[in-house]
Amino acid sequence: LACLQCRKLKKKCDGEIPCLNCTSRGQAHVCSRAELKEACAFCKKRKIRCDKMRPCSRCVSSGRQTECMGSDEIEIERGHTLDLSDDQDLADPPTSDFVESSIADEYSPMDESLQSSSTDSTLQVNVIRPLQTAMHLYLRDPVSGEVRDAHLERLRIPRLLIKAFLQVGYNSTLMVKMFHDMPSNVRSAFFHGSNAIELIATSSFMGEFAIMRHQQQASDSKHLFNIDSLRDAVSTEAGLGYWIMEMDPNTMVRTKVEISSGIAFFLNMHPEEMLARLGNCDNALPNSELEFFGNMTYEIAKVLDSRIVRNVRMIRRCPRSGKLTDPLLARLISMKERDAHGRVIRVMNVLQRLSPEEYDSACRNEPETCRPLMDCLGDVRGGEELLESANYDSLFTQSFASLNGSAQGLQQAQKLTEKVQQLFAPFVEYATSKGLLR
Repeated sequence: LACLQCRKLKKKCDGEIPCLNCTSRGQAHVCSRAELKEACAFCKKRKIRCDKMRPCSRCVSSGRQTECMGSDEIEIERGHTLDLSDDQDLADPPTSDFVESSIADEYSPMDESLQSSSTDSTLQVNVIRPLQTAMHLYLRDPVSGEVRDAHLERLRIPRLLIKAFLQVGYNSTLMVKMFHDMPSNVRSAFFHGSNAIELIATSSFMGEFAIMRHQQQASDSKHLFNIDSLRDAVSTEAGLGYWIMEMDPNTMVRTKVEISSGIAFFLNMHPEEMLARLGNCDNALPNSELEFFGNMTYEIAKVLDSRIVRNVRMIRRCPRSGKLTDPLLARLISMKERDAHGRVIRVMNVLQRLSPEEYDSACRNEPETCRPLMDCLGDVRGGEELLESANYDSLFTQSFASLNGSAQGLQQAQKLTEKVQQLFAPFVEYATSKGLLR
């Protein structure tokens, strides 16, 4: 009998639980033959469509998988009358999206027949394929950042910024649109700060400036990271995903990209599709325009730090239609591994799903890391409200075009300009003092 997911997608199923199709999509935990007739209580309350799985995809994306249940299940739990002591088939499904774990760990507990017949010497273990292994791509002809585009040249975007943007794998057309719609005062402040960083980075004063900044702030920027050990440590944790870029320290051009299957599942993409988009610089923006600009500006201003933490809201798209689907809250940790000369050789980005409660807690403890720069626009909403309005914000309210359309938007643009100038002030002041910037 085909599983519920294969029946919905009208695909041939191998009849196993989890089946090959669900495993290859990174959705082994939702593979089931039983179809529930009732939506979960969370989807009912929000009046949204539920896939009737337990946990459903919407509860998984919002970090509520442990609370996903129907009204009858809630009544049972309130009365404490449910006894699962004899139900061996209700073991928790595997939750790890990572690929470095062994097959025995990834698909434990073992099949009941194997446990009851451990003395039989003819036992055979069926390995589920394809294995959920990390995927990597070697770039023989990497993007150098020397893009000859009339729109880019007309906007006079700093070359270092173009290179950094393309190394991450984002579509250059989206970048042009964002900077084209950006209010002139915001764009001027951003380019002025980025240009100061580029002048310092390409001069003989970079080492002196880095030492001065490290002495002024007690941060993790002095620490050196080993990506290999970090990958091994992160791969044992459930609910995490990562992508790694190896860089040529002389040209700062990426030479290899590696992703885990978990990160592709978070973004509602097949691992091969995500890898191809990274290699071809064809990724859509993972946030609204304003949120993406805030994340980018914050990361550029922390260019000397080896560890950057941000708590963000991410939008996801349907792989087929491109329409917006369920958003998620996540903690994005960027770590840089440097060589003996302090040059970046590898960058590892770890994505951890957050529940609305965890996001709210992070906002109370570390407000600077939560959706950077959005606070200066007066947007300090909690996790629940952010998830409910994510798609509407991305389409209508949180774009630079919307700021240009009203007097209130222009006032917000001025506040955003002041915040950008504040973040880039150390670079601008130093470059001016050394005669690099006039």
